[in-house]
Amino acid sequence: MADSTVSPARQLAYRALTRIDQTEAYVDQVDIGGTPRQRRQARDVVAGVTRQQRWLWFLITQLYNGTPNDLEPAVVRILKMGLYELLFQATPARAAVHQYVELAKDVVGKRVAGLVNGILRTTDRQRDDLPQPDTGDPERDLAIRTSMPTWLVRRWVDARGRAETEALLHRLNERPTYALHLFDVAPTDLDDLGVEWTPSPYVDGMVRVEALQPVVQAGWLDEGRVMVQGEGAALVVDLLDPQPGDTVLDLCAAPGTKTRYIAHRMDGQGRVWANDHSAHRLQALQEAPGATGIIETHTADARTLSPQDVPDAPTHVLLDVPCTGTGVLGRRADLRWRRTPNDVQELVALQDELLESAARLVPPEGILVYSTCSLLPQENEERVQAFLDRHSDFEVASPTHLPSDVRHNDFLQTDPVTHGTDGAFGARLRRKAA
Repeated sequence: MADSTVSPARQLAYRALTRIDQTEAYVDQVDIGGTPRQRRQARDVVAGVTRQQRWLWFLITQLYNGTPNDLEPAVVRILKMGLYELLFQATPARAAVHQYVELAKDVVGKRVAGLVNGILRTTDRQRDDLPQPDTGDPERDLAIRTSMPTWLVRRWVDARGRAETEALLHRLNERPTYALHLFDVAPTDLDDLGVEWTPSPYVDGMVRVEALQPVVQAGWLDEGRVMVQGEGAALVVDLLDPQPGDTVLDLCAAPGTKTRYIAHRMDGQGRVWANDHSAHRLQALQEAPGATGIIETHTADARTLSPQDVPDAPTHVLLDVPCTGTGVLGRRADLRWRRTPNDVQELVALQDELLESAARLVPPEGILVYSTCSLLPQENEERVQAFLDRHSDFEVASPTHLPSDVRHNDFLQTDPVTHGTDGAFGARLRRKAA
């Protein structure tokens, strides 16, 4: 497409979506290329199309006169991009339609130009009265409209009710914002970069920002002066409440943002023992700026660790378990399509195993924090209660040191709708005195 009139960002987005479709690559791991501005524009389309793909496919099935499954994959890809830009971005309709008709000509040929033009122009005319799913199954219809797996919508409706679930689904489909730890810069330094910010209402020293690129270009991330982390994840560390001089075990540490925040809170005094089963994933922590000093890394399956394997008398143990990630679906565009009900069952069993292992490492009066980035009760409260039923020597320690509106039934619980953050859960457990 060297001589194409299609914008470079759209060309890059199309190529990235093609690679994702053909190789099942993760959205955030695809090398899009291009200039920083082109890359930002392309990534927005790639993430948006991936997030909204179920709803976009439904529209195609309703607006195409033939058999949708007979459409060439390239045409479907281009239609999804065009529909996304028409319905979810501020691009003038005439420009968007023209660009995707030209892209179709470049990629497939002039024979499909009329089809792409017709569907996109019809969508623009009917944008206030688009076809709606009517399968006779309200939860399935809701899942199609909000581009979410039906099984997950059913679970949330069971746990949260219909109205709360609808609000959650719409929130998870919004463009994500970012939160930054300011380790070695002041908020006024962000003003100098032209970055709009608001202070986090929940975490000291964090700010919410709409754009990261100026911070990246300033080199602050590479220098360790700031760190990107969700407020829910940061609150898990605040729940742990490590102090200078403590000995902390982080049992599932990679990629290490919680570990780095733990070390920051300890002000370089004490010991942080960061373990993960993946040496490759731990490498990101080992190479992170400012990750030296009190942080030591170790590679092992946390389920196999015994008290002889870890530093003596740890004061705090953090167990941030593998989970469905349903609390970060707004940030992870493709994760919703990679999870199945079987994953929940398998992860719950793994979480129980990890809790059993972690319990062996906690000395009397030591603290164990169990955390997830899940919004499913099966991975959160139910796992903690099952653990307490098996371990009368542990008790819940109420997190009174956290802001009151992120505490729920003595647990940390953040919600995308209520708090404007990722979903996170944490339980602070204390081993009783011997």
